[in-house]
Amino acid sequence: MTKYLYCAIRIQKKFCLPYLKELFKETSTAITLVIPAGEKSKTTNQAEIIWQKLIEYGATRQSLLINLGGGMITDIGAFVATLFKRGMPYIHIPTTLLAMTDAAIGGKNAVNILSYKNQAGTFSFPVCTYVDTEFLKTLSENELKNGFAEMLKHGIIYDKNYFMQLAGNGNFTSEDAIRSSVEIKNEIVKKDKYDRTERKILNFGHTIGHAVESMMAAGGNEISHGVAVAAGMICESYMAVSKKMLSQEEFSIIESAIRKYFSFNFTFTYDGIEKFLWADKKNTSGQLKFSLPEKTGKCSYDISVEKSLVINAINKFSIPEISNAG
Repeated sequence: MTKYLYCAIRIQKKFCLPYLKELFKETSTAITLVIPAGEKSKTTNQAEIIWQKLIEYGATRQSLLINLGGGMITDIGAFVATLFKRGMPYIHIPTTLLAMTDAAIGGKNAVNILSYKNQAGTFSFPVCTYVDTEFLKTLSENELKNGFAEMLKHGIIYDKNYFMQLAGNGNFTSEDAIRSSVEIKNEIVKKDKYDRTERKILNFGHTIGHAVESMMAAGGNEISHGVAVAAGMICESYMAVSKKMLSQEEFSIIESAIRKYFSFNFTFTYDGIEKFLWADKKNTSGQLKFSLPEKTGKCSYDISVEKSLVINAINKFSIPEISNAG
C-alpha cells in the first residue's frame, strides 16, 4: 500500500494541513516532515535530513511525497523525491501565491549552495499540482506580493493585455488571474521543457533578482523573492532600453506599474552582486546573458549585456529620476 508523507513547514502544519486532510481523507494517516521556514532550508544538508527521515519511516519508490507549502517546499520536495531511490512520485500542493503561479509549475527543482541560488537541481514533473485559493487566506499582504511579481512578469514577457489588467486593478488573487498565470507558464514550458530555448524568457527579472537576493542573504539580510524579482525587472527592462530593444515609453509603463505596487528599502551595486551574477546558469562564453523584453508581451533570451550597461541599469534603479535618460 502506498505510504503518504507530507513535506511542510510548521505554519502549513498548523493552518493548511488540517484543511487538506479534511478535503482528502485518505491522507489523514500521512507522516508529516516539518522543515524550518526560509531559503536557509533549501540546501543539500536539509535534503539529506529529509532522505534520512524517509528511510527511517520506510518510504519506498511507491510512496507518495506531498509537498505542502510555498516555493521553498515545492523546490526541495521535488528535489528530494526525484533523487530518492532514483525517483519516487510526488505531488505539489502550493499554499502561497508565488508557488501557485510559478514555483510549483514547470518541473524545475533546485537547492541553494552557500548563498548562491538554485545551483543544484533537476527537471522532473509531479504527478499533479493541486491549486486551491483557500490557502491564500493564511498569507500576509507582503507574502501575496511575492507571487504578484511573478504574475506581472508573465504579462510582460507573454501577454500585454494580462499585464495591463493586473497593473491597472491590482486584483492578483482572483481565480481568473491565477489561472491566467498558470496557463501562460504551462504554454511556455510545453514548448521547451528543459530550458534550452524559449523557456528562458521566464528568467526575465531573475538574473539581477537572484543576484540581489543572494547578496542580501550572504549579508544576513534576507529579502523576499518577489521584491528582488521586481527590482530585477526594472533593471533588466532598462538594459533593454539601452540595447535599443525596448522603447522608453514601454519602459516607463513597466517601471511605473512595478513601483506602484512594490517598495524597495535596500540598495545594491554592481560590485556587490557581481560574483552572484556570474554564477547564473544562463551565462556562456564569458558573457553575461539576460532575457530582455522587446515590448510588453514579448521577450527575447540569450541577450549579451555589457558590464557598463548593467551598471547603468543599477544606477537607474537606485535613482529613478534618470528614467528619461536615453
